[in-house]
Amino acid sequence: MRLDFTPLSMTELRTRPGEILDRVAEDGESFLIERNGRQRACLVPISVFLPDISPARIARELDELEKAGEVTYTTITGEKEVAIRVKHSRGDNAYSVLITLPHNYPTPARGFMSTTLPKTPPTASPMGLFAFSVS
Repeated sequence: MRLDFTPLSMTELRTRPGEILDRVAEDGESFLIERNGRQRACLVPISVFLPDISPARIARELDELEKAGEVTYTTITGEKEVAIRVKHSRGDNAYSVLITLPHNYPTPARGFMSTTLPKTPPTASPMGLFAFSVS
């Protein structure tokens, strides 16, 4: 994502903070804040740092996994995707599943990858995730 910064003085920011914040949040504008002629900070849309998935949607996904008794570990990838790792154990075997939610989730994924082919075809859950049968 390329950012074009507009210079913004501290005086102007103090005078119109609501308007400036709306321009950043709603229009995606980025500002380089100057104080006493020196560049001091940046004001950028949150999507520069976080995924483009609503926190409420992420919370719903995690709640569904928790209700199913899953223990999850969540991180943000370098590509700004939400990565959810779910650890499982069955008997003496332990494994983990990594679920990656791309930008604009729940738009359809381009595909899935597996090191081994599942015994049953994947099915989409109401939440948009794919489930595989493990035996």
